[in-house]
Amino acid sequence: MKSDIKKVGVQIYMGETVKEIAPTNSGFVNDYGIKSREELDLDEFQFRIILTPRCNHNCYFCHREGASGNVRETSIEQILEVANTAKKVGIKKIHLTGGEPLIRDDIAEIIEQIYDVYPCADVAITTNGYYLKDKADELRYAGLKRITVSLHTLDPEEHKRITRVDDLDQIIEGIKYAVNIFDLVKLNTVVTRDNIEGIEKIVQFGKENGARVRFLPLTYKGDNFASQDDIYGYITRKIDIADVVQDKGDLIITTKDDYIFEIKGAYMKSRLCDNCEYRDKCMESCKAFRIYPNKTISPCLMGKYKSDYNNTSLSFVFNNYLKMMGEGVVNEN
Repeated sequence: MKSDIKKVGVQIYMGETVKEIAPTNSGFVNDYGIKSREELDLDEFQFRIILTPRCNHNCYFCHREGASGNVRETSIEQILEVANTAKKVGIKKIHLTGGEPLIRDDIAEIIEQIYDVYPCADVAITTNGYYLKDKADELRYAGLKRITVSLHTLDPEEHKRITRVDDLDQIIEGIKYAVNIFDLVKLNTVVTRDNIEGIEKIVQFGKENGARVRFLPLTYKGDNFASQDDIYGYITRKIDIADVVQDKGDLIITTKDDYIFEIKGAYMKSRLCDNCEYRDKCMESCKAFRIYPNKTISPCLMGKYKSDYNNTSLSFVFNNYLKMMGEGVVNEN
Protein backbone atom coordinates (compact mmCIF):
# COMPACT_ATOMS: atom_id res chain seq x y z
CA MET A 1 0.00 0.00 0.00
CA LYS A 2 1.08 3.50 -0.70
CA SER A 3 1.69 5.56 2.45
CA ASP A 4 3.07 8.82 1.13
CA ILE A 5 0.70 10.31 -1.42
CA LYS A 6 1.48 13.81 -2.60
CA LYS A 7 1.45 16.38 0.18
CA VAL A 8 -0.42 18.98 -1.79
CA GLY A 9 -3.98 20.16 -1.70
CA VAL A 10 -6.38 20.30 -4.62
CA GLN A 11 -8.61 23.28 -5.28
CA ILE A 12 -12.24 22.35 -5.73
CA TYR A 13 -14.33 25.20 -7.12
CA MET A 14 -17.81 25.52 -5.62
CA GLY A 15 -19.58 28.35 -7.37
CA GLU A 16 -17.65 31.47 -6.46
CA THR A 17 -15.83 29.87 -3.53
CA VAL A 18 -12.79 27.63 -3.47
CA LYS A 19 -12.29 24.81 -1.02
CA GLU A 20 -8.86 23.32 -0.38
CA ILE A 21 -8.98 19.54 -0.01
CA ALA A 22 -6.14 18.35 2.19
CA PRO A 23 -4.63 14.95 1.42
CA THR A 24 -4.72 12.11 3.90
CA ASN A 25 -1.54 10.40 5.05
CA SER A 26 -2.38 7.27 3.09
CA GLY A 27 -3.84 6.57 -0.29
CA PHE A 28 -5.98 3.84 1.27
CA VAL A 29 -6.70 4.99 4.83
CA ASN A 30 -9.50 7.53 4.85
CA ASP A 31 -10.79 9.96 7.44
CA TYR A 32 -14.48 9.44 6.76
CA GLY A 33 -15.01 5.77 7.55
CA ILE A 34 -15.63 5.24 3.84
CA LYS A 35 -15.25 2.21 1.61
CA SER A 36 -11.87 0.60 1.11
CA ARG A 37 -10.32 0.13 -2.33
CA GLU A 38 -11.53 -3.47 -2.35
CA GLU A 39 -15.12 -2.45 -1.52
CA LEU A 40 -15.44 0.15 -4.27
CA ASP A 41 -17.69 -0.69 -7.22
CA LEU A 42 -15.77 1.10 -9.95
CA ASP A 43 -18.31 -0.03 -12.55
CA GLU A 44 -20.55 2.74 -11.20
CA PHE A 45 -18.06 5.42 -12.26
CA GLN A 46 -17.18 6.82 -15.66
CA PHE A 47 -15.11 9.51 -17.30
CA ARG A 48 -17.11 11.67 -19.71
CA ILE A 49 -14.87 13.57 -22.11
CA ILE A 50 -16.37 16.68 -23.70
CA LEU A 51 -14.75 16.45 -27.13
CA THR A 52 -16.23 19.64 -28.58
CA PRO A 53 -18.76 22.37 -27.78
CA ARG A 54 -19.92 22.39 -31.41
CA CYS A 55 -23.30 20.92 -32.29
CA ASN A 56 -25.60 21.11 -35.30
CA HIS A 57 -28.65 20.86 -33.01
CA ASN A 58 -29.81 23.38 -30.42
CA CYS A 59 -32.08 21.40 -28.10
CA TYR A 60 -33.75 23.72 -25.61
CA PHE A 61 -33.13 21.36 -22.66
CA CYS A 62 -29.50 20.48 -23.47
CA HIS A 63 -27.23 20.83 -20.41
CA ARG A 64 -24.01 20.74 -22.53
CA GLU A 65 -22.41 18.55 -19.86
CA GLY A 66 -22.17 21.57 -17.57
CA ALA A 67 -19.79 23.40 -19.92
CA SER A 68 -20.14 27.15 -20.23
CA GLY A 69 -18.41 30.00 -21.98
CA ASN A 70 -16.01 29.70 -24.90
CA VAL A 71 -14.91 26.07 -24.56
CA ARG A 72 -12.31 24.84 -27.03
CA GLU A 73 -12.02 21.27 -28.29
CA THR A 74 -10.24 18.65 -26.22
CA SER A 75 -6.87 17.64 -27.65
CA ILE A 76 -5.97 14.02 -28.38
CA GLU A 77 -3.10 14.38 -25.88
CA GLN A 78 -5.55 15.26 -23.11
CA ILE A 79 -7.93 12.47 -24.15
CA LEU A 80 -5.11 9.92 -23.95
CA GLU A 81 -4.14 11.28 -20.53
CA VAL A 82 -7.70 10.50 -19.38
CA ALA A 83 -7.48 7.00 -20.92
CA ASN A 84 -4.19 6.34 -19.11
CA THR A 85 -5.71 7.56 -15.84
CA ALA A 86 -8.79 5.38 -16.31
CA LYS A 87 -6.53 2.39 -16.85
CA LYS A 88 -4.46 3.30 -13.78
CA VAL A 89 -7.39 3.69 -11.38
CA GLY A 90 -9.47 0.87 -12.84
CA ILE A 91 -12.39 2.71 -14.42
CA LYS A 92 -13.48 1.03 -17.63
CA LYS A 93 -16.22 3.37 -18.84
CA ILE A 94 -15.04 6.22 -21.06
CA HIS A 95 -17.88 8.18 -22.63
CA LEU A 96 -17.24 10.60 -25.49
CA THR A 97 -19.70 13.45 -25.65
CA GLY A 98 -20.08 17.11 -26.55
CA GLY A 99 -21.60 19.09 -28.22
CA GLU A 100 -21.83 16.60 -31.04
CA PRO A 101 -18.74 14.35 -30.96
CA LEU A 102 -19.20 13.04 -34.51
CA ILE A 103 -18.72 16.58 -35.81
CA ARG A 104 -14.97 16.06 -35.24
CA ASP A 105 -13.06 14.82 -38.27
CA ASP A 106 -10.65 12.86 -36.07
CA ILE A 107 -13.31 10.95 -34.07
CA ALA A 108 -12.28 7.53 -35.42
CA GLU A 109 -8.62 8.28 -34.66
CA ILE A 110 -9.58 9.27 -31.10
CA ILE A 111 -11.36 5.95 -30.52
CA GLU A 112 -8.54 3.93 -32.03
CA GLN A 113 -5.90 5.65 -29.89
CA ILE A 114 -7.94 5.20 -26.69
CA TYR A 115 -8.04 1.46 -27.34
CA ASP A 116 -4.31 1.46 -28.10
CA VAL A 117 -3.68 2.95 -24.64
CA TYR A 118 -6.40 1.02 -22.80
CA PRO A 119 -7.54 -2.13 -24.68
CA CYS A 120 -10.00 -3.11 -21.90
CA ALA A 121 -11.79 0.26 -21.95
CA ASP A 122 -15.55 0.34 -22.46
CA VAL A 123 -15.80 3.27 -24.87
CA ALA A 124 -19.17 4.74 -25.85
CA ILE A 125 -20.37 7.81 -27.72
CA THR A 126 -23.53 9.87 -27.36
CA THR A 127 -24.57 11.43 -30.65
CA ASN A 128 -27.61 13.18 -32.08
CA GLY A 129 -27.38 10.78 -35.01
CA TYR A 130 -27.09 13.28 -37.85
CA TYR A 131 -23.65 12.05 -38.97
CA LEU A 132 -24.17 8.47 -37.85
CA LYS A 133 -24.79 6.71 -41.15
CA ASP A 134 -21.79 8.40 -42.78
CA LYS A 135 -19.41 7.58 -39.92
CA ALA A 136 -20.69 4.28 -38.50
CA ASP A 137 -18.34 2.07 -40.51
CA GLU A 138 -15.17 3.95 -39.60
CA LEU A 139 -16.22 4.11 -35.93
CA ARG A 140 -16.73 0.36 -35.85
CA TYR A 141 -13.45 -0.24 -37.66
CA ALA A 142 -11.72 1.91 -35.02
CA GLY A 143 -13.06 -0.44 -32.33
CA LEU A 144 -16.27 1.20 -31.11
CA LYS A 145 -18.78 -1.44 -29.99
CA ARG A 146 -21.70 0.62 -28.67
CA ILE A 147 -23.30 3.96 -29.33
CA THR A 148 -26.10 6.05 -27.83
CA VAL A 149 -28.35 8.16 -30.03
CA SER A 150 -30.51 10.99 -28.69
CA LEU A 151 -34.03 10.49 -30.08
CA HIS A 152 -36.64 12.57 -28.28
CA THR A 153 -39.63 12.03 -30.55
CA LEU A 154 -40.74 10.37 -33.77
CA ASP A 155 -42.92 13.31 -34.73
CA PRO A 156 -41.12 15.53 -37.30
CA GLU A 157 -42.70 18.77 -36.08
CA GLU A 158 -41.97 18.02 -32.42
CA HIS A 159 -38.40 17.06 -33.36
CA LYS A 160 -37.97 20.37 -35.15
CA ARG A 161 -39.37 22.24 -32.13
CA ILE A 162 -36.94 20.48 -29.77
CA THR A 163 -33.78 20.54 -31.90
CA ARG A 164 -34.46 23.59 -34.13
CA VAL A 165 -33.49 21.37 -37.09
CA ASP A 166 -35.58 19.46 -39.63
CA ASP A 167 -33.47 16.29 -39.94
CA LEU A 168 -35.44 13.49 -38.26
CA ASP A 169 -35.44 11.30 -41.40
CA GLN A 170 -31.63 11.37 -41.57
CA ILE A 171 -31.37 10.41 -37.89
CA ILE A 172 -33.79 7.51 -38.29
CA GLU A 173 -31.80 6.32 -41.30
CA GLY A 174 -28.60 6.47 -39.24
CA ILE A 175 -30.12 4.45 -36.38
CA LYS A 176 -31.40 1.75 -38.73
CA TYR A 177 -27.94 1.48 -40.26
CA ALA A 178 -26.12 1.50 -36.90
CA VAL A 179 -28.02 -1.46 -35.40
CA ASN A 180 -26.40 -3.64 -38.07
CA ILE A 181 -22.92 -2.30 -37.29
CA PHE A 182 -22.59 -2.04 -33.49
CA ASP A 183 -23.06 -4.59 -30.70
CA LEU A 184 -25.42 -2.22 -28.89
CA VAL A 185 -27.37 0.86 -29.95
CA LYS A 186 -29.15 2.78 -27.20
CA LEU A 187 -31.79 5.43 -27.77
CA ASN A 188 -31.90 8.17 -25.13
CA THR A 189 -35.22 10.00 -24.97
CA VAL A 190 -35.48 13.05 -22.72
CA VAL A 191 -39.12 13.17 -21.64
CA THR A 192 -40.92 16.39 -20.73
CA ARG A 193 -44.58 17.22 -20.31
CA ASP A 194 -44.49 18.45 -23.92
CA ASN A 195 -43.29 15.24 -25.61
CA ILE A 196 -44.55 12.51 -23.25
CA GLU A 197 -47.51 11.86 -25.54
CA GLY A 198 -46.31 9.32 -28.08
CA ILE A 199 -43.22 7.95 -26.32
CA GLU A 200 -44.73 4.47 -26.64
CA LYS A 201 -43.95 4.79 -30.35
CA ILE A 202 -40.26 5.04 -29.49
CA VAL A 203 -40.51 1.76 -27.55
CA GLN A 204 -42.10 0.16 -30.62
CA PHE A 205 -39.41 1.66 -32.86
CA GLY A 206 -36.67 0.32 -30.59
CA LYS A 207 -38.19 -3.14 -30.56
CA GLU A 208 -38.64 -3.26 -34.33
CA ASN A 209 -35.09 -2.10 -35.03
CA GLY A 210 -33.12 -3.86 -32.29
CA ALA A 211 -32.19 -0.76 -30.27
CA ARG A 212 -32.44 -0.35 -26.47
CA VAL A 213 -34.65 2.56 -25.35
CA ARG A 214 -33.94 4.60 -22.23
CA PHE A 215 -36.29 7.35 -21.08
CA LEU A 216 -34.71 10.18 -19.08
CA PRO A 217 -36.42 12.92 -17.09
CA LEU A 218 -34.92 16.37 -17.36
CA THR A 219 -31.75 16.69 -15.29
CA TYR A 220 -33.31 19.53 -13.29
CA LYS A 221 -36.86 19.73 -11.93
CA GLY A 222 -38.76 22.67 -13.41
CA ASP A 223 -42.16 23.59 -14.80
CA ASN A 224 -41.87 21.18 -17.74
CA PHE A 225 -40.54 18.28 -15.66
CA ALA A 226 -41.97 14.78 -16.15
CA SER A 227 -40.92 12.47 -13.33
CA GLN A 228 -40.10 8.78 -13.48
CA ASP A 229 -43.56 8.12 -12.02
CA ASP A 230 -45.15 10.28 -14.75
CA ILE A 231 -43.30 8.38 -17.47
CA TYR A 232 -44.05 4.98 -15.94
CA GLY A 233 -47.73 5.85 -15.44
CA TYR A 234 -48.09 6.98 -19.05
CA ILE A 235 -46.20 4.08 -20.62
CA THR A 236 -48.07 1.39 -18.66
CA ARG A 237 -51.35 2.75 -20.00
CA LYS A 238 -50.05 2.28 -23.54
CA ILE A 239 -47.97 -0.93 -23.38
CA ASP A 240 -48.58 -4.34 -21.78
CA ILE A 241 -45.91 -4.83 -19.11
CA ALA A 242 -44.72 -8.27 -17.95
CA ASP A 243 -42.07 -7.33 -15.37
CA VAL A 244 -40.49 -4.31 -13.64
CA VAL A 245 -37.19 -4.38 -11.76
CA GLN A 246 -35.66 -1.43 -9.91
CA ASP A 247 -31.90 -1.10 -10.28
CA LYS A 248 -30.16 1.76 -8.43
CA GLY A 249 -33.07 4.11 -9.03
CA ASP A 250 -33.72 3.06 -12.63
CA LEU A 251 -36.72 0.99 -13.73
CA ILE A 252 -35.92 -1.93 -16.03
CA ILE A 253 -39.17 -2.86 -17.78
CA THR A 254 -39.94 -5.99 -19.78
CA THR A 255 -42.95 -5.96 -22.06
CA LYS A 256 -45.17 -8.98 -22.64
CA ASP A 257 -43.47 -9.50 -25.99
CA ASP A 258 -40.06 -9.63 -24.21
CA TYR A 259 -38.67 -6.23 -25.18
CA ILE A 260 -36.66 -4.49 -22.44
CA PHE A 261 -36.44 -0.72 -21.95
CA GLU A 262 -35.49 1.61 -19.08
CA ILE A 263 -36.75 4.67 -17.24
CA LYS A 264 -34.03 6.59 -15.45
CA GLY A 265 -34.69 7.74 -11.90
CA ALA A 266 -33.06 10.09 -9.44
CA TYR A 267 -29.73 8.68 -8.33
CA MET A 268 -28.47 8.41 -4.79
CA LYS A 269 -26.68 11.54 -3.67
CA SER A 270 -23.15 11.66 -2.30
CA ARG A 271 -21.70 13.79 0.48
CA LEU A 272 -20.77 16.35 -2.15
CA CYS A 273 -24.48 17.07 -2.47
CA ASP A 274 -25.15 17.68 1.24
CA ASN A 275 -24.99 21.48 1.14
CA CYS A 276 -25.90 22.01 -2.51
CA GLU A 277 -28.86 24.28 -3.19
CA TYR A 278 -29.73 22.13 -6.21
CA ARG A 279 -29.92 18.89 -4.19
CA ASP A 280 -33.72 18.51 -4.18
CA LYS A 281 -34.11 19.40 -7.86
CA CYS A 282 -31.09 17.70 -9.42
CA MET A 283 -31.63 14.25 -10.97
CA GLU A 284 -27.93 13.40 -11.37
CA SER A 285 -25.42 11.55 -9.23
CA CYS A 286 -21.74 12.46 -8.86
CA LYS A 287 -20.34 9.33 -10.49
CA ALA A 288 -19.92 10.67 -14.01
CA PHE A 289 -16.67 12.66 -13.98
CA ARG A 290 -16.79 15.24 -16.76
CA ILE A 291 -13.49 16.20 -18.35
CA TYR A 292 -13.33 19.65 -19.94
CA PRO A 293 -10.85 20.89 -22.57
CA ASN A 294 -9.13 23.30 -20.16
CA LYS A 295 -8.01 20.34 -18.00
CA THR A 296 -10.70 20.71 -15.40
CA ILE A 297 -12.81 17.88 -14.04
CA SER A 298 -16.17 17.91 -12.28
CA PRO A 299 -18.49 15.20 -10.92
CA CYS A 300 -21.31 17.75 -10.69
CA LEU A 301 -23.44 18.55 -13.73
CA MET A 302 -24.64 21.74 -12.06
CA GLY A 303 -21.09 23.06 -11.98
CA LYS A 304 -20.81 23.22 -8.20
CA TYR A 305 -17.48 21.39 -8.05
CA LYS A 306 -14.67 21.82 -10.53
CA SER A 307 -11.03 21.00 -10.08
CA ASP A 308 -8.05 22.09 -12.16
CA TYR A 309 -5.52 19.31 -12.78
CA ASN A 310 -3.01 21.29 -14.85
CA ASN A 311 -0.46 21.11 -12.03
CA THR A 312 -1.20 17.73 -10.52
CA SER A 313 -2.19 14.26 -11.69
CA LEU A 314 -5.75 13.49 -12.73
CA SER A 315 -5.72 10.33 -10.59
CA PHE A 316 -4.83 12.37 -7.50
CA VAL A 317 -7.71 14.79 -8.10
CA PHE A 318 -10.06 11.87 -8.73
CA ASN A 319 -9.07 10.29 -5.42
CA ASN A 320 -9.80 13.52 -3.58
CA TYR A 321 -13.28 13.59 -5.04
CA LEU A 322 -13.87 10.02 -3.84
CA LYS A 323 -12.82 11.01 -0.33
CA MET A 324 -15.22 13.95 -0.35
CA MET A 325 -18.05 11.73 -1.58
CA GLY A 326 -17.46 9.15 1.11
CA GLU A 327 -16.57 6.49 -1.45
CA GLY A 328 -12.95 5.42 -0.98
CA VAL A 329 -9.63 5.76 -2.73
CA VAL A 330 -8.06 3.99 -5.69
CA ASN A 331 -4.53 3.16 -6.72
CA GLU A 332 -2.42 6.11 -7.84
CA ASN A 333 0.66 4.11 -8.85
